[in-house]
Amino acid sequence: MTELDVRRVLLESASADGRRWLSELSAALSEAAEAVVFADPHIEDPLTHAEGLRYMTRCLSFAALNMVENNDPAYPHLAPLISPWLHFALPNSDYHYLTAPVHADHSYRVFGTLGTGRFFHVEVYAGVHDKIDELTVFGSRADFETGPKGEIEIVLSRDERPGNWVQLPPDGGGYVFLRQAYYDWLTEEPGHFNIERVGATYPPPPPDPQQLKDNLEGMVRFLRRSVLKVAQGIQLFYTIPENTIHFPPFPLGDREDKEHQVGIKGQFYGQGRYRCGPDEAVILEVVPPPCT
Repeated sequence: MTELDVRRVLLESASADGRRWLSELSAALSEAAEAVVFADPHIEDPLTHAEGLRYMTRCLSFAALNMVENNDPAYPHLAPLISPWLHFALPNSDYHYLTAPVHADHSYRVFGTLGTGRFFHVEVYAGVHDKIDELTVFGSRADFETGPKGEIEIVLSRDERPGNWVQLPPDGGGYVFLRQAYYDWLTEEPGHFNIERVGATYPPPPPDPQQLKDNLEGMVRFLRRSVLKVAQGIQLFYTIPENTIHFPPFPLGDREDKEHQVGIKGQFYGQGRYRCGPDEAVILEVVPPPCT
């Protein structure tokens, strides 16, 4: 067999794998849409139905960004996780989110300049996006030393370091999340941040075909599992009587470890729903809890 014949065989095999992946991706998207949109009894009008379909395109975009485009912990990038046109998994509308993949075998520098946000928080999760119900909060910190102009540098590693340090899991992969909160999105300035693996050499090596294939298949797994898990979490809101809040929230999946739920570690979440008609307003009445 000549070299040309070998290349032709490899290309035919890659084409067959590519067609299979496209078929599985299409099927996974259809299955997710059926569960999230078409089978949801709470969708009561054409606009909500259309918004549901738009949400499915956002799920696909989320999967492409986090499972394919930015899924190399050896050469991570801080990418917007949530934006006005990409909402997924109950984001806080006051936050600006950035995320990057990390791995316990490496150490990282996160550096940049804080903006005018009223809250800056760094958190490390262990796990993968295509198993969102198993993501576990590991390292979490909001108090950092900064320079006179808001300069900041943070080290991510397994072993403790002096100064601004956030711990990585003892083994395996995960993600770092940066949260910034603002009071006025029109006038406040977001922070600017970068991440680099300590010891990385540039330019990065060319993509590995098998790794890229695994990442593409991760999109399918994300649609078939994580999208449905988040939808199940939303449906839990409807098990709570209207105009009430349930503490603590129901866990995502079968987990009961509230301390390590998806969200800011140490923050106690409530879960509730309301119905607000035309010319009505929602008033939240609470007794401040004895927390700091």
